Amino acid sequence: MAIALAEADKYEILEKIGCGSFGIIRKVKRKSDGFVSGSMLSQVPCAGHN
Repeated sequence: MAIALAEADKYEILEKIGCGSFGIIRKVKRKSDGFVSGSMLSQVPCAGHN
């Protein structure tokens, strides 16, 4: 589940859980109801993943 920039303020970032060639995966919590999930918030590859 990728979060659009307009939607980003609806989520609280809890922690970074992974990194790969498609971007950074973070554990996020939806502010409205506390639902926790993983989300790719960036499509910039991490260092070492070309």
